[in-house]
Amino acid sequence: MIYIYSFVILIATTFGAIAGLGGGVVIKPVLDAIGYHNASTISLYSSFAVFSMCIISIIKQMNKGFKLEIKTVFYISVGSCIGGICGSSILDILIRHFNNNDVKFLQALLLLITLIFILIYTLKSHKFKTVVVKHYCYTSV
Repeated sequence: MIYIYSFVILIATTFGAIAGLGGGVVIKPVLDAIGYHNASTISLYSSFAVFSMCIISIIKQMNKGFKLEIKTVFYISVGSCIGGICGSSILDILIRHFNNNDVKFLQALLLLITLIFILIYTLKSHKFKTVVVKHYCYTSV
């Protein structure tokens, strides 16, 4: 099973990096669909994989001369923690009120919708105005 999980994580983080999407968005639903471990264990595996990828990415960027702005990092970190806690709470509520297979279906459906929007954005990115502020790239419609 470790080889299957490793393969899923490798593919998800690779495509996630290409699409500009966190690998965890793909890892968790796919590992849930395999159904070998419970949701808490899969969340832990997903978190470790994404955290490892993040650290490696930061180290690579810093080696290229990128400077971290602590204030921005702080706000993103706080927002990520709040989002993670809210997402975990919503998942717990869904698991309590619905069948486990229904929750897995909902996760897969949300993943599909997200990937469709990414595909549309990728194919139509020339129609979106991009504004560069400092070292960040913001896209607006």
